[in-house]
Amino acid sequence: MGTDIERWEETTFRHEIVCQIASSLVNFINIFFERIFMERVIKNLVGMRYGLLSVDKMIASGNHKTVLWECTCNCGKKITISTSELTSGKIISCGCIKKNKKKCKKWIPRIEGNIYYIPLTQGYEAIIDKNKFYLIKDYKWHYDKGYARTSINHEKIYMHSILLNIKGNKNIDCDHRLGNTLDNRMSEIRIATPTLNGYNQKPKNRDKGTRKAGNGFDANIVIKGKNYYLGHFDTQIEASEAYDLSSLENHDGYHRLNYPENIEKYKEILKNKKEEGIAYRQLDLFEQ
Repeated sequence: MGTDIERWEETTFRHEIVCQIASSLVNFINIFFERIFMERVIKNLVGMRYGLLSVDKMIASGNHKTVLWECTCNCGKKITISTSELTSGKIISCGCIKKNKKKCKKWIPRIEGNIYYIPLTQGYEAIIDKNKFYLIKDYKWHYDKGYARTSINHEKIYMHSILLNIKGNKNIDCDHRLGNTLDNRMSEIRIATPTLNGYNQKPKNRDKGTRKAGNGFDANIVIKGKNYYLGHFDTQIEASEAYDLSSLENHDGYHRLNYPENIEKYKEILKNKKEEGIAYRQLDLFEQ
């Protein structure tokens, strides 16, 4: 009798040991694969942008199965959202879009390839890239002194500020490269300081950097606060083109040209001059 009890106790003990080892092994495997999943499968979304949301940091839940992300909306509000909601486009804002969406007639953009033409009031159209349409599609757009504008929380918001994500930042401006303030394609707009934006304003007369001199025209340019004489030309067009060439060669790209439609021609001329080892302007000879 005693022998049977001892055998039973020994068998039970061994069974418990085996169960504990099996349980530990299962836990180890679970933790191992969870770490592999967390480290290799989950894509790091920090710094990326989805709609009006910018991803700030990752927040993993306690069970390591659901990954949450802390995001900042364009309006400044912070929200926490899951990976699937972000990447699927199910949520693109903190909710401010729905709150500020006006009850207005649905508008349909005019589409030409990858370019969308957004209807504005007064019969005007703004131009944007196809892949940026989702950022502006929930607002009604107005023509306002040459710009595309909407209203959010009774505040005037311009289309270019939403596309460049600079809404509410008074220290940053948007510069339209060629001066068309309704062309909001990403190739035509760029972030600039108020000073740089001022450099690209339209001159009072078309021929910037030129003046009448005798029977022809002189061309001058200001670079880093110094005035340089570029030469005397028979026509104002030639003087204007001399200013454009020197501006393109020496400035940072924000200064407006007299003839921006000739920019490819100017680049070809400067390229040939560079290959010949000749600078277009002789600053050491004509500094004033």
